[in-house]
Amino acid sequence: MAFAVVSILAAGLLVAAGLPKLTAGASRSDAGLPSWVPTGAVLGVAEVGVGLWVLLTGAPEALTLLALLYLSFTAVSVHQHRRGVSDCGCFGTQPVRPSILHVLLNAAFTLAALATVFGGWPSMSVAETVAV
Repeated sequence: MAFAVVSILAAGLLVAAGLPKLTAGASRSDAGLPSWVPTGAVLGVAEVGVGLWVLLTGAPEALTLLALLYLSFTAVSVHQHRRGVSDCGCFGTQPVRPSILHVLLNAAFTLAALATVFGGWPSMSVAETVAV
């Protein structure tokens, strides 16, 4: 159940990070990302959509996408941290310097989502899971 709680937190953070991107976008020049990596509203829609899907249903498919998103964020965080970029673009226009904490948190969220998929979603509602 602990992995499910962490997965819920990861999904909530995904929604919170995606919402500002829907209107403000992200600065590609400062994020140090390759041109093929989606940013801005495209990434915001994916983050909000997957996050809400996990929060509302806990479906294994949603959790798998959550894990894949956070796995990609882990790789991007490593890349950005090594390059020393000044803003990861995580929260749209709110500047956040990528750090080793980004890497560890993204990796932990990846593992928690996968553990939730393989361990099953708890039979209680999201609210009951958070209350525990």
